[in-house]
Amino acid sequence: MFGTTFEHDTIRKMVILFGTLFNDLYVNRKNSDNQVIQTIKVPLLYSPKEKMLARLNNDPGLDKPIAINLPHMGFEFLDMMYDGVRKRQTITRLISQEDPNKGKLRYQYNAVPYNIMANLYVMVKNTSDGTKIVEQIMPFFTPEWNATVVFVDDPRVVLDVPIILQNVSTEDSYEGSFETRRALIWTFSFIIKTWIFGPTKSQPVIKKAIINPYATATAADFSNTSNLQELSNRDLSIITTPGLTLDGQPTTDPNATIPYGEIKVDDPWDFIIQFERGNE
Repeated sequence: MFGTTFEHDTIRKMVILFGTLFNDLYVNRKNSDNQVIQTIKVPLLYSPKEKMLARLNNDPGLDKPIAINLPHMGFEFLDMMYDGVRKRQTITRLISQEDPNKGKLRYQYNAVPYNIMANLYVMVKNTSDGTKIVEQIMPFFTPEWNATVVFVDDPRVVLDVPIILQNVSTEDSYEGSFETRRALIWTFSFIIKTWIFGPTKSQPVIKKAIINPYATATAADFSNTSNLQELSNRDLSIITTPGLTLDGQPTTDPNATIPYGEIKVDDPWDFIIQFERGNE
């Protein structure tokens, strides 16, 4: 699109990040003496709630290998919305050095802020399992959890991503005939405040800058011819280039430096500033 092909896998990284947060939950089941007799790791899938229920109800006799075991968790991304509150200056660039020998820089413009709506579903067959899982999630969101993500490798862009818990609800899916399996479902609603980056570009390093300042009308009287001549004589060119001697030492002396085109980005150069008048 727009003549540029690129990929940063930002949305995929958000899926991995969100799933990783809830990928290591366990439930302990105890006997009447309060001793742990079973520890179950709660499986997690990227799956809508409706698909989980369909798979659960597909085996009322509990004898098919495709039947879903409870407790079980699933999550899905529902929607993405632009977040204008977090918008940054569009033309600001993030820059990294590409290759000193090529004399180029790689850069990224500021990312576009988006909010991803995500739901986490916790499906259990008894209330005790559900509360044990819920209590392992809720204390960490106050109401947000910040995760650090590498969005772009070059230039390296690392940003914090707040994951905000908005709401927690529960429902009992047990309806209908006695053959229908029962499932208690807890739903966690989240907002993931992420960033979407555009293509990475490169440009040559600027090694010579010329600034031409001019006096304004407030500095001279244009009705007087002599003042116009004086104004013209005050026109300047300020030329800035890097300075480096033959033995690799930084210099500010324009007579001691090698040609600025031969100076590399990572050399220990200094600034040479020269002034030239327009009429000289």
